[in-house]
Amino acid sequence: MELEQQKAILLATNMKEFVDLVLNAKNHPFGALSHPEKLLRLKLIVEEFRVETIAEELLRVNAYMWDERASRLLIERFKTAFHHISEYIGNNYNDLFFFSARIYTLEHDCRLFPE
Repeated sequence: MELEQQKAILLATNMKEFVDLVLNAKNHPFGALSHPEKLLRLKLIVEEFRVETIAEELLRVNAYMWDERASRLLIERFKTAFHHISEYIGNNYNDLFFFSARIYTLEHDCRLFPE
């Protein structure tokens, strides 16, 4: 189960970094490249699904040992949120292309947990 625990921690870490990137995008130099209204909408989607809370809880649950039931529940919640986030970024790719690399990384991490 150590491998499953490490995969969950990897997913949670990447989720947290993605949230930090979205929430602080205006402070980064590439923030000017993104459309402000679409960037705000992305921020609201991330906050609506509480992705940061899911990431922190997944890190907390798996800090010392693998808790399969709680981890699977949190991962499924994230997959639901991630579907909406990736669809929004895909539909607005020209304005939010900077987030596509993180989306591909999270997509790969989600595939580590088959349903």
